[in-house]
Amino acid sequence: MSPQRAQGLIPRDDWFLVQQVELVDQPYLVTKHLDPSRGSDVLKGILTETLGGILGSDHFSAYYKYLSDCGVLIQFCWAL
Repeated sequence: MSPQRAQGLIPRDDWFLVQQVELVDQPYLVTKHLDPSRGSDVLKGILTETLGGILGSDHFSAYYKYLSDCGVLIQFCWAL
């Protein structure tokens, strides 16, 4: 358990989403977001449907849905 969650700073039922995106016209974008869901709708709300960069992510199904719905570029991590 993270120290922030142990101290009650992050609710136990929420996901702490952090995305680092390499943008074409800027160095990169880092977003941090708390949400009870980890679904693709949360990604659409944070990153929009017209992300102008490459999103690095794990293989969670929401990223595949985001990819198919929005056609953004995603680099999936191959580490297991």
